[in-house]
Amino acid sequence: MTNYLSHDESNSWYERLKITITLLLFGWLVNPFTGRILFGFFSPHCRSKSLRLLRHGKTFAVTRNEFMSNTSKNSALTKDGIEEIKAVSRILLHNLPDVILLAPLKRTRDTFNVLQSQTEECLQVKTCPYMLGINNSVWEGKRFEMLDENNFYIFLQRECAHNIFAKSKNGDSWGDVLIRCAKLIYTINKDYRDNDVLLISQGSIYQGLKILLHHSNKPWDGYSANAMFCMNTSQEKSVGYGKIFQLL
Repeated sequence: MTNYLSHDESNSWYERLKITITLLLFGWLVNPFTGRILFGFFSPHCRSKSLRLLRHGKTFAVTRNEFMSNTSKNSALTKDGIEEIKAVSRILLHNLPDVILLAPLKRTRDTFNVLQSQTEECLQVKTCPYMLGINNSVWEGKRFEMLDENNFYIFLQRECAHNIFAKSKNGDSWGDVLIRCAKLIYTINKDYRDNDVLLISQGSIYQGLKILLHHSNKPWDGYSANAMFCMNTSQEKSVGYGKIFQLL
């Protein structure tokens, strides 16, 4: 097995510098060679009154333990996924947000549409281009055991070694996601200060925001690659689809 990443499987040095400086502004020190986040100096502030994230409902990729990209067919909501959102709507609609920020994905739009269908209130929603999580690109439709040797190594680097610069070809690194999460926080601080904000997005956006906002003593505390839909063979174990997470 190769013990290095090619230029197609890692952020460029320009991108690494941008990611490293951005994370430094959020209080995190990054090793620009290994892609490891070392430790945090301080915690930044998110200026909204409250910040919650609703993770989209369960998809066909989840039930099949397959990777999905931002546009793959297996990223559509299942009937169970729709019912999950209907159930959580009963809780959420008792405490409506001032604004909903929506990821520009079909599965998040469908999640919002289910939420909207459960109330006569006209929910204020804005699509946010920065709320795009991990895009697995050429891995879509494959299960973990179907990855070839090189992609298996990239997966281990990205998800287990926590190399934030490792990415699938034409896909994303965790560094890319963290940059977008930083832009999301800047947008919230600029446009939605003192608002109750609800995000409808992906699990990787939740993980990215947790890292930037220092919700853990170490960046990946509480994160396990084994809980990912492509590796979690037990459907009895919840991995957070259709659930609300409090960030602030």
